[in-house]
Amino acid sequence: MNASPRLSFTRIALCIAVSAGAGLSIGCAENEAGFDIRTTAAERPDVDASVVARGTLSLPEKTPFNLRSFQSNQENKGRGESESVGSDGAVCRAEARDGGSAWGKFVLGYDFDNTTSGPLNAVVKLRLKHAESNTVVAAEDGVPDGTTTTTSLAFSIRDTNGVIVHSEGLATSKLSGGPRTLNETHELSLDARFEAGRGYYIAVYGQCEAKAGPSKSATVSLEISQYSLEITWKPAAATRAEPDPESGGIRSVALPSAESRDDGVGL
Repeated sequence: MNASPRLSFTRIALCIAVSAGAGLSIGCAENEAGFDIRTTAAERPDVDASVVARGTLSLPEKTPFNLRSFQSNQENKGRGESESVGSDGAVCRAEARDGGSAWGKFVLGYDFDNTTSGPLNAVVKLRLKHAESNTVVAAEDGVPDGTTTTTSLAFSIRDTNGVIVHSEGLATSKLSGGPRTLNETHELSLDARFEAGRGYYIAVYGQCEAKAGPSKSATVSLEISQYSLEITWKPAAATRAEPDPESGGIRSVALPSAESRDDGVGL
């Protein structure tokens, strides 16, 4: 196995797809299952008051992606690959024949620690192009023999404790016969909240796998390009918990900012 050395929202999406093939299912990837990406506090940059004051973090235009992982594996007559493509892309490939199997996967994104004195709200915008190519030479007698290709592409925001802030399936497919090509553009815009004193991972997760039965073959590739993230910071209002007389439960109430408080004391 090869690996790199370190590992309430509003949604706007645009997808343009061209595909052709048989035995194909296309849907949304569920999450980043199968990936275990962790970094230490020393590796993660701090988002402090000075970073927030600059307004928007643009990746990779002004700040490079710092969360990068490329892994692959193969068995018998298989070959898996995964690598970066320039500063804003990644690709994984897998090919298998005559009973072999292989997979490749990548993670590309940004991690950080919120070291401000309070929570941060942010608008996170993602844009990328996504391309796939699949070819399966299945059994001539039509009997299924496990010859398939699968792909998955997802976007996720989670903290270093594993708590999911947002998870978005971008694409998933399984092909058991025929060739297929796919080209899409994905655009997302969402609101997120980052608590003080926590680390966060914001990343795209891609993976592909090929399996071939006896005397059969399968190849697959998944690539992202022109991938960009924009994170626009704004301090979140502090809150306190208090009883809710209507529901009998607990509700969160925003505390007034220092500028809006009037304690009757003249300056």
